[in-house]
Order: sequence, then C-alpha cells, then structure tokens
Amino acid sequence: MADSKISALNAVSSVIGTEEIPVNNAGATEKATGTQVSQYVETRLQQGVLCSKSALQTIATGAFAELTWDVEEWKVGETAIHSTSSNTGRMVAQIAGEYLPVGAIEFDVTASDFVVAVRLRKNGAVFARIKTRSLENAGHGVGIQIPPVPVQLSATDYITAEAFHTLGSDYDVAVNYSRFGMYLLGR
Repeated sequence: MADSKISALNAVSSVIGTEEIPVNNAGATEKATGTQVSQYVETRLQQGVLCSKSALQTIATGAFAELTWDVEEWKVGETAIHSTSSNTGRMVAQIAGEYLPVGAIEFDVTASDFVVAVRLRKNGAVFARIKTRSLENAGHGVGIQIPPVPVQLSATDYITAEAFHTLGSDYDVAVNYSRFGMYLLGR
C-alpha cells in the first residue's frame, strides 16, 4: 500500500497550485496546496473501517436483528464513518462513492440442521443477502460471510448488517470471528 500511495502522490504532485480538488463533502473545490493533495490522495486510497464486538450479541430465532459493533479494529480517512457510542451498527459514508462491505459473523452454536443468514441494508432498505444451511453438528461456531456486494453511497448514507437463524431458541453472535466494515472503492 505504501508504494501505491507514493506513486499516487507523485502522479498528482504537478497539480499543486494549478488544479482544483474537492475540499469538503458539499462539493466545494479550491486550488490544491501540497497538504491538500496529500490528504486528498490519502482519503481516496484509504477510506474505511473494520469493526468487531467486545461481547456476545444474542439473536432471537426466526427474525433478523441488526448487529452492533463496539470495537474499531482500524479506521482510516473520515473519523465519522463509524461510532462506538451511538448507532454502532452503522457504517456511514462521509464521501460519496462506491463502497465494499466486508466481514463475517459467527454464531456460537453446536446444533445441527439449521439456517443462518445475513443481509445488508442501505439507509434501511435491503440490498444484499446470503444464507447457508448447516446439516451437521460441527461442535463449534458456524460462520457466514457478509455479502461483498459493492454499493453506491452518497455522503451520510449508511449500511448495516443483520443476522438471522432458525435454531429454535436464542443464540449468540460470537466475539472472536465476527467483523464488519466497509472500504471506499472509488468515486
């Protein structure tokens, strides 16, 4: 990643003081200073967050439930992309562009013959889902990948992940292997 950042900075160094670049989410532009070019390239190359859980989250059987994320494994670019204190299930775009949701969840179960699913919502509307069926008792947790489906987001649009299972009673989303986040792919 460091080499690509250096290449990108070299490629845009000629625009300092001559070209206009975006300076805020409202679309304002101005002549680029060296610092602004560096920040602009940094933001374009590294905009994202990856979150995890510090505690189990119980999910009732037969209904989707929004997953919450209270630990940030890493976050680069805009700091408001995720909050650990409010709306902790949301990944919020601060820059309009195409984003890639990433991650996986693990149910802490030892049952057999059940369905687990995860779906993604953009501003409350479902845009992707994936499900799997476990036919045997694995003796440990059952994982499912969060659908890596690119999504176009405007500034302040958000995505959430929801989990579902048919285990017959409440089960927990495990801490160790559950992660959710998103990366900015491009504008």
